[in-house]
Amino acid sequence: MLIIPALAVLALSRRKSRVRIRLNRLVLLREGSVLLFSQILLLVFLFSGSLTARHGGYLVLLYGAYLLLLFAITKRKGVREPESGNPEIRSGMSVPLRILTLHLAPLLYPGKRMSPVRAWILLAVSTGVMTFGTWLLVWGTDRFGEATGIPLIFVAVVLSAAATSVPDTLLSIKDARKGNYDDAVSNALGSNIFDIAFAVGLPVLLYNLFYGDPIALPGELLAFTQEVWVFLFLATAAAVGIMLVGRTLTRGKAVLLLGIYGMFLVFVGTQVGNSSGFGETLADFLTRLANLAGEFLTPD
Repeated sequence: MLIIPALAVLALSRRKSRVRIRLNRLVLLREGSVLLFSQILLLVFLFSGSLTARHGGYLVLLYGAYLLLLFAITKRKGVREPESGNPEIRSGMSVPLRILTLHLAPLLYPGKRMSPVRAWILLAVSTGVMTFGTWLLVWGTDRFGEATGIPLIFVAVVLSAAATSVPDTLLSIKDARKGNYDDAVSNALGSNIFDIAFAVGLPVLLYNLFYGDPIALPGELLAFTQEVWVFLFLATAAAVGIMLVGRTLTRGKAVLLLGIYGMFLVFVGTQVGNSSGFGETLADFLTRLANLAGEFLTPD
C-alpha cells in the first residue's frame, strides 16, 4: 500500500525530472473503501480474542462481493476482446537464463504457438512454481527467525511481507511506465484486499473446519497484532488521503509514503529490542489507540 505506489513513481522519476501521476478519484475511493472496511472487519475479529470459522467466512464473502463488484463494473464499461490468433512463443535468452528467470513459456514451448491447451498447462506449471516458492518463503522465514532469535511474527511482518510484494511492485512499475497509472495504484490496493480478505480469511476458515477449534493468540502476541493492524489502518487512511489530494501522485508524496513505512519499521523495532525516543513514543501511542479501539469494539 505504501511501498508499491511510491516505487512506481520513483521509477518514473528516473526518466523525468518532474513526475505527476494523475489518478482516478472513483478508483481510489472504491478500492480504498473496500480495503479500509476489510481492515476494520479484521480488527473487530482480532479484538474478540480469537478467530473462528465464522470470521474466516465473513472475510471470504467480502472478497467474493468485491470480485462481483469489479465484474459488474467491467461488464458495464465493456472489455475489448483479445486479438485472434495464437502468437508464437519466442525468447532470445539462453536456456540457463530462462531457468534462472523462470521464463517458463519458452522453456516449455520453444518456438511453438500458444494454444488453449498449452496455456492451461503453462498456468498449472506456473501455479506449481509459485506454490513451491510460497512454501520456501515460509520455511525460510521460520529458519531465519530461529537462527537470529527474532520472534517469527516480527520477521513475517517485515521480510516476508516485503518478499510477497515484489511481484506486485514489478507489475505496478511496468503499468506506470506504460501510462496505466490507475492500474499501478489499484494493483497495490487490490493486492492488500486479497491479502486481508482471502489470504487470511480462507486459512482461518479451513483451519477451523479441519480442527474444530478457533485460533486463539497468546495475550502478548495478540496485543502486538492489534497494534500492528491499528497502525496499518491509519497508514491506509493516510495513504488514500494523500493520493486523493489533488488526485496526483508526485515524487514528494512518494517520499511521504516511504516515510510512513519507515515509521512502521521503527515501531516493529521497538518490539524486538529496547528502544527509546520516537520509537517508544510511537509504540505507546499505538498501544493507547489499540486499547481505545478495544474498548469501543468490545464494550462488555
